[in-house]
Amino acid sequence: MHVVAENSPEALRERELLNRLTWALRELTANLMRISRGAGKPVEVGIQAEAFVQALGEYQQAFKLGPPVEAVSAALRIQTDPAFRMKFPGPTGERLEATDQMMNGALQMAASRLLKQKTHESRGSDQLFAGLRWIQEINEEQAKARKSRGPSEPQGW
Repeated sequence: MHVVAENSPEALRERELLNRLTWALRELTANLMRISRGAGKPVEVGIQAEAFVQALGEYQQAFKLGPPVEAVSAALRIQTDPAFRMKFPGPTGERLEATDQMMNGALQMAASRLLKQKTHESRGSDQLFAGLRWIQEINEEQAKARKSRGPSEPQGW
């Protein structure tokens, strides 16, 4: 097997600029999210927005086009990595999925409230509570399983 790494100066420069751009976008987005819930640092929004726009401009100037859509989407994706989730079969993995569903619903609700989109807010609410019901079902199933096993024996020395 022959492995070729793409480490040309241009590829390294692109990776560096893309990392700087996506990090600036993440910092700005995270701060805006925190501000929307009453925390965060409103005074840093302008600085962070400027850092993002500057990083975007540097990328566009160097490569004559914007960053790959996939890279921007990946930078803002907050769901549990499927490869990580696969390490947890059964209730733990399901709980991670249900938590992601709740988080997606909550984000949909927040974005929709900002834009006063009642229909979309309602869909987000449905998704949030579906995730909550899923977690409740998982907990109930685990409680039934524990109860059917009976009391556990104390561990010996």
